[in-house]
Amino acid sequence: MSTGVMHPDIARLIGRRLVLVMGKGGTGKTTVSLALAFAAEKAGKRVLLVETEEGTAIGQVFGKTQTEENPVPVTELISIARVRPKAEMTAYTQFHIKSGFIAKRITGSRLFDYLATATPGLKEIMTLGRLWRWEAARQPDGVPVYDIIIVDAPATGHVLNLLRLPKTLISMIRVGPIVSQVKQLDVLLKDDRKTALALVSLPEELPMRESLEFMGTARDETGIPVQAFFLNAVYPDIFSSPNPEIPYDELFSGAPGRLCGPVSRCAALDAVLGAARHHYARRKIHEKYLDAIRQGATCPVVEIPFFFTNHMSVREIRQIADQWAAPGARPEGVPEGDCDA
Repeated sequence: MSTGVMHPDIARLIGRRLVLVMGKGGTGKTTVSLALAFAAEKAGKRVLLVETEEGTAIGQVFGKTQTEENPVPVTELISIARVRPKAEMTAYTQFHIKSGFIAKRITGSRLFDYLATATPGLKEIMTLGRLWRWEAARQPDGVPVYDIIIVDAPATGHVLNLLRLPKTLISMIRVGPIVSQVKQLDVLLKDDRKTALALVSLPEELPMRESLEFMGTARDETGIPVQAFFLNAVYPDIFSSPNPEIPYDELFSGAPGRLCGPVSRCAALDAVLGAARHHYARRKIHEKYLDAIRQGATCPVVEIPFFFTNHMSVREIRQIADQWAAPGARPEGVPEGDCDA
């Protein structure tokens, strides 16, 4: 059940049926996926949180050695699962070949392994097919099994292949039962009332440039615009000068002489001031990237603060979702709506 008013940008995002969270490796896609799942849980939604390929990070957050292929509940409203394309291909083959003996001989062969690994586009279509079936799953009374499916998607380059594939297959195959299913999948992906792309980046030069490029490519080549941009690991703005005319560098450098007493106190103060100088300098760098992304995108830009830890725990990720449950002011000049680089 909802515990408060949700941040409007987050509420809009988790109002979709399918959210694909993407970005370069190491930018925090898994953290954002988990935080969105916790936010959706706060809103009373039944959530399926999905890893792709051989991902294990989400399962480990919940104390599991790996994420299973069938959804497993981890909280009252959140279930987790993993898409394994080869397993999907095996299930697809066994479903369409009525003889169990022949189906097992085919799926157990070395040729099958080779085809599952080397066939262009096969992994992508099996992944999309699995997501489509989860989205289409209904309870006996017609209510969706899951209110929202959040996907910790592959890195951006692989995601583009994923999103381009339905259009490519439709143009190649043209008729038949497979193309009929792919068309339904294509309709789901391009329906911005149901599907959303969320992009995650860091306040650094390379991931920022690639993210801005990806926005335009996703819109132009797939017809699926990015609808939310998460800037992760941003140093928060915690300083306020008592005298705006005095630069912070002068305040930091002059403090030891004004405040020091015993030598041990000076050493401790130097350490504190060193940390303050570092934090202030990093914040100024991050502000530059925040300004750049707000100028380059016409969608909501959501900051996620830097956490001083090597491994984000469930408690810390829930803190992010808690912050979204207490909405702050929208950054000036950032309109609502879809991203458009």
